[in-house]
Amino acid sequence: MRYGAQMAQFLQECYPQARIIHLTRNPVACFLSMKRLEEIPDEWNREWTKTAIHNWAEINETFLNQRDGLIICGK
Repeated sequence: MRYGAQMAQFLQECYPQARIIHLTRNPVACFLSMKRLEEIPDEWNREWTKTAIHNWAEINETFLNQRDGLIICGK
């Protein structure tokens, strides 16, 4: 799994002056990109798509659940 909100909090504690930017891509756009890759033989497969979408959801959920403990700017 990639790094989630816990890592952002840890980095904020280690480097109080640092600003960490979490960018997330629209899940539909992610899925459509991976769907196109699935059509290329030996390039990508459906299981990797499922895993990637699952990881996207888990990582973004950590940021939603930890939003009170993070400095959040913007929308």
